[in-house]
Amino acid sequence: MKLFAEETRAKRAGQLVAASILFLMLAFVATNGVRASASYTLGITITTGDSPAGIAINTANGKIYVADLEDNNVTVIDGATNVPSVNVTIGYNAEPAAVAVDPTTGTYYVADSSSDNVTVMSSSNAILENLSVGLDPIAVAYDPVTNDVYVANYLSSNITVISASTNQIVGNLTCGDTPQAIAVNTVTGTIYVADAADDNVTVINTAGQQVANVTVGTEPYSIAVDSLTGNVYVANVYGGPDISVISNATNTVTGSLGSGYGPDGVAVLSSPTSPTLYVADSLDDNVTVVNLSTGAEVVNLTVGQDPVAVAVNPSTGEAYVVNEYSSTLSVIQGPAVTSQTTTTSSGQPTSTTTSSSTPTTTTTTSSSSSGIPEFPLQLGLAFGVTAAIVVSYVAARRVSNARS
Repeated sequence: MKLFAEETRAKRAGQLVAASILFLMLAFVATNGVRASASYTLGITITTGDSPAGIAINTANGKIYVADLEDNNVTVIDGATNVPSVNVTIGYNAEPAAVAVDPTTGTYYVADSSSDNVTVMSSSNAILENLSVGLDPIAVAYDPVTNDVYVANYLSSNITVISASTNQIVGNLTCGDTPQAIAVNTVTGTIYVADAADDNVTVINTAGQQVANVTVGTEPYSIAVDSLTGNVYVANVYGGPDISVISNATNTVTGSLGSGYGPDGVAVLSSPTSPTLYVADSLDDNVTVVNLSTGAEVVNLTVGQDPVAVAVNPSTGEAYVVNEYSSTLSVIQGPAVTSQTTTTSSGQPTSTTTSSSTPTTTTTTSSSSSGIPEFPLQLGLAFGVTAAIVVSYVAARRVSNARS
């Protein structure tokens, strides 16, 4: 009986040791996994005009421009403080649907879908020009390679080209039937137009020639370019798939990504260390954050009502989400930024910068470090595993001695 009791206690001790070792190994893996994943936090909410629809960020000074569709104006926000500085009236009964900015001059271009024109604004918020474009201009992008501005005219089925040097119209480009969104690869100058009714993307080179029509998902509503990899990300509002990935080398769909329900806006933070895709899911009232290194969803953050657009400030790592029904911007703080490039859904130019930003108010995180230094934590886990092995050995010796 004594031998049986010793064996039972040893067996139980061995089981406990095995469980302890498994727990420590899982803790080790989980802790390292947490440390390796970037943290994304939901910060402040900024009030805009009524029904904001488009957004652009001046990458030179951080100013944020929000096109307020039903308020006849553009809300200008100081990117350093995230405080609105002025509301700029565009015109009587204007419906600003989209905005793009030239970071060198500070001139910004507002697509007015009601009057079928583009209002050219100076860096001091004065009206420079009112240019008549096509019918229902709803998207606009600036190309630093050609120094041109491209305007997607939804009902005219074409793209108006404006020279940023003269602020005059210099031509028109053909595309699909219903150009819904436009983005530019700011390294190559290639233009990508999402044609909602055709379920495809028109690819146009710097000479203005169509070089490809790429079939994507159902009703592509937004498009963004990763200027480091050249990949193009297309948000298909009715899925099939949620996000189509187009290679700039072959102009073919090479993959897909998931998101929430109703992906309506998309922006890319191009980075060698933390490439990130932000997807505004209009029917879920949230933003899906995707790690582009792995293609995995990092977190889903609840924002305002009907998020329809998103843009990223490369200097701070902050993403700004346009909530149309809430008339607000939700600010998402991304990881610290180091030597990276960003391209927004409005086709804004990229810029390279070095920064180390700190999150503001934290309400939601995907994961966070425990605050314990990495080396002591790993050393402690190694010590624990070693101790467990020693205990197991002692228990085995007791059984052997008892049997003898």
